[in-house]
Amino acid sequence: MSEIWVNFRERQGAMIKPNADLSLQRQSQLLGVSLSSLSYRPRPESSEEAELLKRLDRIFTEHPVYGSRRLQVALAREGIEVGRRRIRRLMKKLGLWAVTPKPDTSGRCSDPSTRSASLNSCRWS
Repeated sequence: MSEIWVNFRERQGAMIKPNADLSLQRQSQLLGVSLSSLSYRPRPESSEEAELLKRLDRIFTEHPVYGSRRLQVALAREGIEVGRRRIRRLMKKLGLWAVTPKPDTSGRCSDPSTRSASLNSCRWS
């Protein structure tokens, strides 16, 4: 559960009182909170998802260039069929992203005065 959600739930619980003179609907309207969010209870993380997170972390540690598509293939080889978007969501949860080269890192130097240490291999004509 994210920190923002916990803070929101604490503030919401402190402001909305079920036994107050105002109804819950009116209290939620005054606070600008939807009424359905009062009854929302996040599901606890399942053991299946915890195991999947461990496997993703293990595979990604071995192959840090793998993105969600390659991780999906790697899991399929292990006999686990998981959707790519679920893998992407879990990667975000773990703070993982594929290590790839950034665009335009090997082009020619256009202005010699802006040359830096990383551009020592530029051709000067």
